[in-house]
Amino acid sequence: MENRSHALLAGVFVIAMGVFSLAGVWWMTGKREPMRDYLLVARGNVSGLTLQGQVRYRGLRIGKVVDIGLNPQDVREIFVRVSLPEWAVVTQGTRAQINQLGVTGLAYVLLSDDGKDPRPLEGVGEEPPRLNLESSMFDTLAVRAGEVVEQLRQLLARANAVAAPENTDKLARMLGNLEAVTADLTRLSRDLPELSAAARRVLSDDNVERVNRVLSHVERSAGAVPPLADELKALVQSLHAVSGRLDALSSEAGGEIAGSTLPRVNALVADLNRNSRQLGRVLSELENSPQALIFGHGPRLPGPGETGYVEPKP
Repeated sequence: MENRSHALLAGVFVIAMGVFSLAGVWWMTGKREPMRDYLLVARGNVSGLTLQGQVRYRGLRIGKVVDIGLNPQDVREIFVRVSLPEWAVVTQGTRAQINQLGVTGLAYVLLSDDGKDPRPLEGVGEEPPRLNLESSMFDTLAVRAGEVVEQLRQLLARANAVAAPENTDKLARMLGNLEAVTADLTRLSRDLPELSAAARRVLSDDNVERVNRVLSHVERSAGAVPPLADELKALVQSLHAVSGRLDALSSEAGGEIAGSTLPRVNALVADLNRNSRQLGRVLSELENSPQALIFGHGPRLPGPGETGYVEPKP
């Protein structure tokens, strides 16, 4: 009786083990989705990416990494082979990037697609389709940080060169010269209104009208304008031009005290001095010899009853 019970227990155990074995085989060999391989090509680091690593599409896990190795034809490239279900269509606009999984440091491949190029990604011949694998954000930041540090180093080197003692002396002299020029321009801007007002007083409408009347009277009396009258007319026109330039310059001097203003003022002052001297000479000649307006600069011919008078021939 005891032997039968042992045999029964052994039979039950064998049957149970058979059932569990069949269930395990069924689970292991159950229905699988058809998969397709893609070859990701990375030219940067793939730190943290391992075999059986996750492949996610917009955060959803859809595949895994099946192989990682160097490109035998170009060791600067790293081949990462991933397996994806056939329903996961990879297009020409799909991007692949390495991302970090939380704080574990493990990396996974993140696929994203903006839909701009919906054409399916196809391979060449029997080769799996290829897709560029971008470095992680941390690697990109590390590269950019190195570039920024190099630029800062160059900037500091240039700043040190600018702050050299000889350059500091030059800068101090330049600031001193600029201060002196600014003071001269300030003084000049204060004098310009007075100079312009004086020129306007000399060339007032009344004075110009009086000169024009004198010249018109001379022209009507003599029939022609002698050289001194011509010179006086030219002088009046020149002073008019100088007055106009003074008005324009005085309006600019307040807001445009710059390198181009000072040379113009110097030339204008020189013209004004020259015209003033010429006007003084003409006025002196008119005061000493008023008849010069009619007879010119030459000696006056003696009139009747004067020594040297020659009666004109009929």
